[in-house]
Amino acid sequence: MREVMHRAGDELKKLHPQSNQASFDFIEGDRNEISDLKKVLRDRFTSGRQVTFHQILLETVDLDFVESHFREALKEMEQQGAVRIERLQSKKTGVANKDVILFM
Repeated sequence: MREVMHRAGDELKKLHPQSNQASFDFIEGDRNEISDLKKVLRDRFTSGRQVTFHQILLETVDLDFVESHFREALKEMEQQGAVRIERLQSKKTGVANKDVILFM
């Protein structure tokens, strides 16, 4: 549901232009949100911990982020050397449910 709302964000704003902007904040996928998510992931998943992408989603269900945010954050963290992604299900650069994430 979150993913659908995220994708529909612009259209929802057009339908309710008078609405309070705060009600659509969870839809915005800006750089600050990705940075915030990376910090949360570093805090929740300690160095040396190995989990699947699916486990990450399950353990962070309380957060107001969609799967695409997690994928983007993890890919950036991989480029920065903060995680290593063992791609068991996805292609060369993707992140899928069965892929294993090792936090460095």
